[in-house]
Amino acid sequence: MRKATTKNQWIDGFTIIELMIALAIVALLAAIGVPAYERHVMKTKRADAQTALLELSHFMERNYAKNGGYLVNGTPPTLPFSVTPRESGNASYRISLTNVTAQSYTLQAQPLAESGQTNDPCGVLTLTHTGATTPTTNNCWIQ
Repeated sequence: MRKATTKNQWIDGFTIIELMIALAIVALLAAIGVPAYERHVMKTKRADAQTALLELSHFMERNYAKNGGYLVNGTPPTLPFSVTPRESGNASYRISLTNVTAQSYTLQAQPLAESGQTNDPCGVLTLTHTGATTPTTNNCWIQ
């Protein structure tokens, strides 16, 4: 804003009130935007874990077709990967194979604390040999 002085010279600049108003607007936008961004990142990481569980369930079904059961020579097969995302060094979920029998299995994706994913209301994601998923609340597995 330009302001006239006693000698008819103009001084360019902002008043402290104008700066405080601009700062308040930026703070308000940040207060709204940052949590929305964090929710979006959390949802994206969860979708990546769900995709990994589905991919590993296909691996297990191929194993079943090849060996006549989910076990290989009486032992559970080794999963091709155990964290997601695979390409990054910053894992969000640890994936494990549990409750394996010749006719059933459960895949589990456990959120990792260092990724910030432990704040996700969905928590641990599971997928069974029948296609059943948990948790069933909070729209965690949208079909």
